[in-house]
Amino acid sequence: MTGDALGNLLADGAIERVAPDRSVAGAELDVARRHLESAALLASSDPTAAFAVGWEAIRKAVAAHMRARGVRARRGPGQHERTGRYARAALARAGIDPHLDAIDDLRLLRNQSQYEGLAVEPAEVHELLAHARAIVGAIRDDLGP
Repeated sequence: MTGDALGNLLADGAIERVAPDRSVAGAELDVARRHLESAALLASSDPTAAFAVGWEAIRKAVAAHMRARGVRARRGPGQHERTGRYARAALARAGIDPHLDAIDDLRLLRNQSQYEGLAVEPAEVHELLAHARAIVGAIRDDLGP
């Protein structure tokens, strides 16, 4: 992430500084990877649940990246949107732009499925999983072992 992008997110209050914790970040990233596996298993039998779990894989992986870098999304309404803004800024050079560009649409679809009764289709889960695998993988690569 460029210093300018981080500075802008900090300046507008989207993220805030916290103590970095690579150990907890690693644990969060492991959970995100397990969520990917679980979402794939549920894709056909319960696509709405699979979508929610797949979204959580993205969110937790990005939260892990933030934690490792010593920041977090400001809590409260809009926190997931702020997490997405961070992901787009932090991973801008990871070569996964189409996946990062999908974050807002995925978040909105997840919200509709959770709060408005929208039934998610298996094809939408498979699309989410393609994006989630790319994002989780880029974060894993960036954070290293």
